[in-house]
Amino acid sequence: MDDERVGEDESSRGEDETPPTTDLAGRRRRGSETAGGLVRRVRRRLDVSQRGLAEILGVEASRVARWETGRTPPGVGELEAVLALVGLRLVAVDAEGEVVDPMSEEAIRDRAGRRYPAHADLRTAGWWIPPGSWLTARAGADERRSAALGDPQVYYDLGWQRDAVRHFYGAPDDHLTLARIVARLRTLDAERRRAS
Repeated sequence: MDDERVGEDESSRGEDETPPTTDLAGRRRRGSETAGGLVRRVRRRLDVSQRGLAEILGVEASRVARWETGRTPPGVGELEAVLALVGLRLVAVDAEGEVVDPMSEEAIRDRAGRRYPAHADLRTAGWWIPPGSWLTARAGADERRSAALGDPQVYYDLGWQRDAVRHFYGAPDDHLTLARIVARLRTLDAERRRAS
């Protein structure tokens, strides 16, 4: 009889468990490791019901219920807001468990203020000279003005050009900031002046 009870307990426990899910890396995850499980963890720490959490967040209780059941997972911003209630935050980690920071918001942008493509590698070609100024008498004056303003000429490489550079120098971790590019160009200018 004891053996039968053990078998019944194990089978009923298996039915009640949340089925494993698969994350983006293909690893099996238990339900407690999903976004819904994190929302439940926050409710547990706050000691509130779904309705109570919904009131704190200013959303409908049905929305919290959908997050927890996985029918409608919370967006990243929503999940960050929920976790912040108990002093937690989202982080990305690599396969070794090291935290991966987002790309810098301070990275240099193009002349229209847009970000360069994230998968591109940036390179500088000296100070910016307006189109049509190359190989003219005013090119030197334009270059000096750009140097004084800290206005570099930036290009980006994709495809085989990027791959060739990466083969020899490796992939850069991030796009450089304007301040780093300007500092590097000013150092090169100083070295050229000393050499001449």
